[in-house]
Amino acid sequence: MRKTIPAETTMKSALLALAGALAITFAAPAIAADYARGDIAEERLGGWYYGAPPAEERVSPFAGTVPSCDAPTILSTISGEFNRREARFWNSGLRIVGIEHVRPVAFRPWGDSFIPRRFCTATAAVQRGPVVRHHRVNYLIREELGVFLQSSHDVEWCVIGVERLLHAAPNCEMMLP
Repeated sequence: MRKTIPAETTMKSALLALAGALAITFAAPAIAADYARGDIAEERLGGWYYGAPPAEERVSPFAGTVPSCDAPTILSTISGEFNRREARFWNSGLRIVGIEHVRPVAFRPWGDSFIPRRFCTATAAVQRGPVVRHHRVNYLIREELGVFLQSSHDVEWCVIGVERLLHAAPNCEMMLP
């Protein structure tokens, strides 16, 4: 036997749903106006927009110190990782024997509120047997984003002409701002 629902209950449910829909419709412009004001938008969005405080003033701040493009540790990291990758993974016999003509491209190009980064370019002497060819290297240096917030740096790099799997395609341009 089917149980019948009184028309009165159905009407109350429909009116409640309509009232809720109208409340949401009329409240949406008020919320949008708060975002346009700016001060409330900063609170709601956590300050993640252009004009937010520098990365050094966050709750979990960054130090803001990024080594220069020609720092020996950075250059040895690039050549060491390249040599290890080519020998172990690609078995190609390629290795970087020197990096020269290092120059900065940009430092914190998107503003102070973002993770501190330095973009650089250089020329690498890549050797395969007796032949040495020169390739441009684009790389970026940023503060380490590790779990324990160590005071080290992260280097991402790409050697033009030896870009495996096109990870920074085209021609390593994704390593530039």
